[in-house]
Amino acid sequence: MLSKLPAIEQLSPRIIRILGCNPGTMTLQGTNTYLVGTGKKRVLVDAGERDNKAYISTLLGVLGEQKATLSDVIVTHWHSDHLGGVCDVLQATNKEATVHKFPCFDPPDEGLPAWVTLKPLMHHQMVTVEGATLKAYYTPGHTSDHLSLELLREGNDEAGVFTGDCILGESSTIFEDLYDY
Repeated sequence: MLSKLPAIEQLSPRIIRILGCNPGTMTLQGTNTYLVGTGKKRVLVDAGERDNKAYISTLLGVLGEQKATLSDVIVTHWHSDHLGGVCDVLQATNKEATVHKFPCFDPPDEGLPAWVTLKPLMHHQMVTVEGATLKAYYTPGHTSDHLSLELLREGNDEAGVFTGDCILGESSTIFEDLYDY
């Protein structure tokens, strides 16, 4: 039996976890998404699934409480529970937000509408908002385009790592190809 996780949890002053409202065999309690930063503009790590009104409502509630919006969305890999909700998230929050993702060629990145600004995020590149800098690390294995992110220490603030689906809180993950790993 899986541990019960709250739908929203403030993990630290700079990190809020928002479950994707999509519990299941492959997503366990639901896809973990994270709102990162401390200012009015934040980064969302992973965007959940497409057409998930409960997730969008939860995300909007958190952004409203924080008096914040999204400036960036970082997608850790191409699976639909991480990339699928990008358009819904942007339409509900900020269509101008930049979506960052490591390029995927096998399978190819799903086409996003022209209004979505998709910026390749490469190994060791950084994304910064007030109160947080995330450094990307190419960590293939679960998928060929998988990224993990390091939350860099700032002053006395904590450091952290977002591993996408390379490490799960419970159970084991599936790796497409250990050769690259």
